[in-house]
Amino acid sequence: MEKIFRQIRYPFSFGISPFVEETHDEIFNWISSFGLLSTEESVQRYREEKYIWWAARTFPFADKTGLYLVGCWTALFFIADDMMVNPSNHNEKILTSLKDDVIDILIHHKTVPMRIGNNLGACFSDLWQQIKQHTDQDWQRWFVEEMLKMLKSWQMEAELIKTEKGLSLADYMKMRPYFSGGNVCCCLLSLASKFSFPFYVYQHPVVQQMLLMAVRTASWANDIHSLGKELNKEGAENIVIILAKEKKLSFKEAIKESLHIHDADLMRLQELERTLPSFGEEMDRELTRYIQSIKALISGNHEWVLYDTSRYKDTKEIMERLEA
Repeated sequence: MEKIFRQIRYPFSFGISPFVEETHDEIFNWISSFGLLSTEESVQRYREEKYIWWAARTFPFADKTGLYLVGCWTALFFIADDMMVNPSNHNEKILTSLKDDVIDILIHHKTVPMRIGNNLGACFSDLWQQIKQHTDQDWQRWFVEEMLKMLKSWQMEAELIKTEKGLSLADYMKMRPYFSGGNVCCCLLSLASKFSFPFYVYQHPVVQQMLLMAVRTASWANDIHSLGKELNKEGAENIVIILAKEKKLSFKEAIKESLHIHDADLMRLQELERTLPSFGEEMDRELTRYIQSIKALISGNHEWVLYDTSRYKDTKEIMERLEA
């Protein structure tokens, strides 16, 4: 596993937030207050998979409040993601309920109460109220738009898993940034680190392309990380699996091809950075900080897998066989 994982390389690294330990404990208490860690198994998973370490590596420049907020979102994302890849009727109902709750919260401005059986909605409702205290309306509109796109893509992926119908490589590469939640993470960068520039800077075509390349790069790495986990899920979408099927490759060949796609997007990101226009001295300084944060989403995601989490331990056996 180490040999293949270490072929994923980045010319940058930004460490980890100094607030990770205390934030981990605070978010554990917050999630527990909504009954989302009600079993020993769920508590063990939270501690071993270290969701907040992911946030602390991908948002290393966040202040304490910023890390807490993105850490809360991260924990809910992983909990919901695990439900989404299990197509049982019970979990399908929970996901439908969550989608309806998020629409009520973000679009209809409703507060979702605690209820028996599923408190993901109530937990997200509480988080949204906290987030709104630290953001303006432009940012909130951006976040809502990306959250709704993500939920729509999750619904599509759940249907694919249920019916065992797969996406083509071209369609998967187009949809993967939405499945991953990466576009939402790009919104959260501004929440976490308080960048001071007008919204039109975010919307500049070069900046938008850089965000896309960052999300894609992290997504291809994640597909390699999670290969073992997703091989055990009927209909799961993963670039390695799709390449193997569509191009009739061995898994070893498909991983190599996935690495080529990953490296091409990383190179494109670096090329785009060199073409960024100037927005004035002060805004250029802020934009430099923002670009560093975009890069941290990429390297932090990989470093979390290398050094922190047990989430992708199922990949270890597969990688060891391929490396033999």
